[in-house]
Amino acid sequence: MADPRPFLPSDPNTLPCTYTPLPNGANPDGGAPETRKRHLKELLAIFSGLLMVSLLVVILSGKEPNSHNASNKHEPLFLAKQPHTARPEKLRPVSRGVPAGVSEKMNRLAGDVDAPVFPWNNSMLSWQRTAFHFQPEKNWMNGPLFYKGWYHFFYQYNPNKAVWGDIVWGHAVSKDLIHWLHLPLAMVADQWYDINGVWTGSATILPDGKIVMLYTGSTNESVQVQNLAYPADHSDPLLLNWVKYSGNPVLVPPPGIGYKDFRDPTTAWFTSEGKWRITIGSKLNKTGMSLVYDTKDFKTYELLNGVLHAVPGTGMWECVDFYPVSKTSDKGLDTSVNGPDVKHVVKASLDDDRNDYYAFGTYDEKTGKWVPDNQKIDVGIGIRYDYGKFYASKTFYDQNKGRRVLWGWIGESDSENADVQKGWASLQGIPRTVLFDQKTGSNLLQWPVEEIEKLRLSSKDFNKVEVKAGSVVPLQVGTATQLDIIAEFELDKKVLESVAESNEAFSCNTSGGAAKRGALGPFGLLVLADESLSEQTPVYFYVAKGPGGIVDTFFCADQTRSSVANDVRKEITGSYIPVLKDEKLSVRILVDHSIVESFAQGGRTTITNRIYPTKAIYGAARLFVFNNATEISVTASIKSKVLEMASLSFLAVFLVHICLFASFSSAEDPNIYHQFEVSYITASPLGVPQQVIAINGNFPGPTINVTTNNNVIVNVRNKLDENLLITWAGIQQRRSSWQDGVPGTNCPIPPKWNWTYNFQVKDQIGSFFYFPSLNLQRASGGFGGFIINNRAIIPIPFATPDGDITILIGDWYTRNHTALRKALDAGKDLGIPDGVLINGKGPYQYNNTLVPDGIDYQTFEVKPGKTYRLRVHNVGVSTTLNFRIQNHNLLLAESEGSYTVQQNYTSLDIHVGQSFSFLVTMDQNASSDYYVVASARFVNETHWKKVTGVAILHYTNSKGKAAGPLPEAPNDEFDKTYSMNQARSIRWNVSASGARPNPQGSFRYGSINVTDVYVLKNKPPVVINGRRRTTLSGISFVNPSTPIRLSDQYKVKGVYKLDFPTRPLTGAPRLETSVINGTFRGFIEIILQNNDTKMQSYHVAGYAFFVVGMDYGDWTENSRGTYNKWDGIARSTVQVYPGAWTAILISLDNVGVWNIRAENLDSWYLGQETYIRVVNPEATNKTELPVPDNALFCGALSKLQKPEDISSATSITINESELFFTLLMIICTLIPIFY
Repeated sequence: MADPRPFLPSDPNTLPCTYTPLPNGANPDGGAPETRKRHLKELLAIFSGLLMVSLLVVILSGKEPNSHNASNKHEPLFLAKQPHTARPEKLRPVSRGVPAGVSEKMNRLAGDVDAPVFPWNNSMLSWQRTAFHFQPEKNWMNGPLFYKGWYHFFYQYNPNKAVWGDIVWGHAVSKDLIHWLHLPLAMVADQWYDINGVWTGSATILPDGKIVMLYTGSTNESVQVQNLAYPADHSDPLLLNWVKYSGNPVLVPPPGIGYKDFRDPTTAWFTSEGKWRITIGSKLNKTGMSLVYDTKDFKTYELLNGVLHAVPGTGMWECVDFYPVSKTSDKGLDTSVNGPDVKHVVKASLDDDRNDYYAFGTYDEKTGKWVPDNQKIDVGIGIRYDYGKFYASKTFYDQNKGRRVLWGWIGESDSENADVQKGWASLQGIPRTVLFDQKTGSNLLQWPVEEIEKLRLSSKDFNKVEVKAGSVVPLQVGTATQLDIIAEFELDKKVLESVAESNEAFSCNTSGGAAKRGALGPFGLLVLADESLSEQTPVYFYVAKGPGGIVDTFFCADQTRSSVANDVRKEITGSYIPVLKDEKLSVRILVDHSIVESFAQGGRTTITNRIYPTKAIYGAARLFVFNNATEISVTASIKSKVLEMASLSFLAVFLVHICLFASFSSAEDPNIYHQFEVSYITASPLGVPQQVIAINGNFPGPTINVTTNNNVIVNVRNKLDENLLITWAGIQQRRSSWQDGVPGTNCPIPPKWNWTYNFQVKDQIGSFFYFPSLNLQRASGGFGGFIINNRAIIPIPFATPDGDITILIGDWYTRNHTALRKALDAGKDLGIPDGVLINGKGPYQYNNTLVPDGIDYQTFEVKPGKTYRLRVHNVGVSTTLNFRIQNHNLLLAESEGSYTVQQNYTSLDIHVGQSFSFLVTMDQNASSDYYVVASARFVNETHWKKVTGVAILHYTNSKGKAAGPLPEAPNDEFDKTYSMNQARSIRWNVSASGARPNPQGSFRYGSINVTDVYVLKNKPPVVINGRRRTTLSGISFVNPSTPIRLSDQYKVKGVYKLDFPTRPLTGAPRLETSVINGTFRGFIEIILQNNDTKMQSYHVAGYAFFVVGMDYGDWTENSRGTYNKWDGIARSTVQVYPGAWTAILISLDNVGVWNIRAENLDSWYLGQETYIRVVNPEATNKTELPVPDNALFCGALSKLQKPEDISSATSITINESELFFTLLMIICTLIPIFY
């Protein structure tokens, strides 16, 4: 394919300042792959773990150091060769290709691809976890800020594995940058613009104290874009909840910039023109650069001409940082400060070599450009922050203490296999203050934050220890696993002057490490060494005397003998370090298990190493001072301080976690409890006494009213004389088909038993209903409304209605469901219904002939001038109903969880199983009441006149009863074109927010490639094996005695077949338990072809599908040319007209077994259904929850079912939980007192 951008500018300063349009695309996962909040059990586990806190007290013995001279001057004791143990298993790291964002694990073990894997044990791996460095609670990690008394750290994190992937934002808070408390995830990859990763970002605190966060997202097409987020509640000091801006992305790659070369926005700084300015890392060919943007509102941006800075040959710049430092003060500066006493630092993390480089320079605000002080040490070719393992760093201005603080990500140097085995990977370095080095004028000074000193326990001082050439001196500090070491070294000046000059060039990396002896070095400290020195890590100085007597000093670290393990990287790192006249050589070393951070000459040069000893661990770790020079002696003065583990006080952790527990269990995702007692009652909705199914003695049942992400807990007591299941039509049951309430996923609730449904209405809004799903029971009642409201932070696309009214309409028989079932079993049709009910009540007596006396009817009382939201559901058996209100318009606003383009209708056809929301304004005069009508469609009016439901709309100031004829329905019994055109007019409101802040239309379903196509064809009932049955594609479904997904979990064979055909069978129809084999995260096209003479509607559980087309005749490949690929409505139930087809698209991102069924109860009962089985090949609770603890067992698993324990535990739990959460909130108020 030809390059669409063949003429890229070669000069970054000529970069155009217009945008390329972002390619259309959609989230292949279809929504929210993962819940943001910890569930109740997880929080309880954390809470329980806090009760198991212990403190290790190390008692140090006080012994004077003893000097041990090496037996051979040229081969000191500490340089003994390490043993090598061969193992048969080979380590073969997998190449990850082009880096996919900051902090990818890139330990390629160059030259050691075939190195044997070391047999790590749990003791070794457990020791590696640090005591006072920030690291994830588990798994893998990579914009700090100070806000309302708390330091916040947002970090890249893989919550699922100890390797790169599934990157989201972890979140932790601290009062002192040392003691950290992990909070729930701040942001997850749940939008099309960040579905492939929520990457690096930066926070900016505005003058009014509010926060904006810019971050890089990787889109569904792996395009790097910049997005805006902000706290849901700025008054919350913990910043627990974040909202993504509905207009994201706010920035896309400009012309000439690769789609994968545009990431990591900086903290914004304020310009004299009243604008905010940011810079973003990029590259052009091999020239690394930072682009500059201005904004006034963080939503719209102007790209400045040219770049902030660019350096040829440096490759992609990641995690660019830009900040001022004072040339005269030892205080940090806010990012917006500028002036004559200020230098500006530009720092870039080079993707090519995974190191962080910085340089000083002068910033011109007017042009938006920065010029380095010295081009020879420019960004990427000069000075590094750190000469060890240190990357993707970020500074922030700490307004609390007037300092600038630097944090860097410290990756691993071991194998990925070891990371997976120990269950975590990578950490953050100790936060460092950064200042301009006023003495050299060319360096930053990096130093551990002062808070680290609070961890010091005991101290050992070793004053003026003489370390002769070729000697090693043990320092008796006890266990040397957690140390803060400060050392100074003085050279023998006479020897220094007398040593001969040398032309030999020295380099830490290439000059042989600490084993390479010279006249004036190396000398320093051996950390994490064992008693025999078979494992050791030298941190040392090397002094070289060159021509003219010029003395150069180098600071190095040597890992070559740090471990006997052979699957870790062992490098020699370091650099030249400026040492001024009369300065002593000094170093501070922080040892914390597997990380060693070294700061030389007050922090001019730093080295961070990851160390993985196998012997020098726990009590066997020792500290030595050494001198491997051949001529000079050194005098060392050393202060060693043991550091304690950085853990929050038990009381502080206890109280904060209690508060979090309360907020998540009570306020954030509250539990909504319902008790359903399902029983028979006698009612006469059409004037004839009959047995109906009631809930809590009421027909219809109660309306469940919840909010997005609520947890719904419904305890169902079955007081029928037959099995029962309740299904929640349209509720997607994310990750939990166990709660769907149909025979393919659940064993039925036996008579006199109770069972508790427990599910979350994750990322849903809208109007739905529930009903009993077995054996035509819905024909006798048991149904009710189900409302999911928007969260308060998500606006609805219309003014808040003055009232909310649920209306359940449906055709009705005076025979109960058992009689209807017998008729179908006998091969008969159900015949014409006896009427239509509205909210379980018969028609108002609008006609004395058609409606007998004594019928109880529904009245809706409303106030004049007010607007109400009417949620109308067709809960009937098999009849399409036309809904209308006399003299009132129906403004359609929502259908089954999707906001629609708002259009007025005088009436609307509502097919079996469908739900619609209308906004109806009471704008008529009150001279009389008005009719609310639901009448049968596509039938012979002469025979079906009685199949009409009528309720009354009563204004509070009404002066009389409704009068006159009923408002007419469309008269098109034999021509359904009007109805189909009406259905086609229902469109998705692509600009409205749904359950989440992003617009519904940000899921661009029309641009996703289809992975599977199924044509499901129904025909009139046929006789199979002597019985009347209905079919889909020639198969009449037989429900198994063992639910499908349950049989998977318990490996029961022969329950079903994964062989549902993609096209209708051509042979004789057959009875089968045949299931569609869905592709996890596939995108499936289903064509529903209705070759029957009756209107049918079909429901797909677990998903909202996109209705993209419908027409008369047979569907063909050419029919795709008529598809609506932009704003087709997303819903869960769709009609298929007789002799016509309907096409739907489904993103299969919800793992489970999901019912596809005819909503017409007679067709469903006789076999017109199947299931689609969607399984993640990698079993994980992230995509599917485990079998519920209270699962019922039946069929082949009946032997697992225990007798029911009938108790009143549910109601007790509810009452106790209310008291419990009240107590929790009281406890939360104690936090300011104790912490």
